[in-house]
Amino acid sequence: MSEISFVTLYKNQRFVGHVVQDGKLAEKVANFLVCDPSADKMVTDFLDFPIVSTMGPFLDQCRPEFRDELLPYLLPLQQGRKTPKPLQFVRMDDDDLIEEGSVKAWQSIVQD
Repeated sequence: MSEISFVTLYKNQRFVGHVVQDGKLAEKVANFLVCDPSADKMVTDFLDFPIVSTMGPFLDQCRPEFRDELLPYLLPLQQGRKTPKPLQFVRMDDDDLIEEGSVKAWQSIVQD
């Protein structure tokens, strides 16, 4: 998955933001997927093709090449052996950066 420069996050089919690929994509995606277990989530590549999706807290679809990277981060979070980390994301509007996510902004999105 190293060819992806950023991914797009959706929660209950609503755009949340973009996460920049910096070598820790699987960890970032796992943290996003476990927050708010009642929500359906989807992560797409820069062309908006799905990488991974959930139905509530359950993994629904995942690209096979990404699954092996994701599961070592996702399973401990789902089992409660690790605590999710706040996610740093960026919001873009017409390809312009308009806001950088913070812990406070991330918490408000998780609770929407």
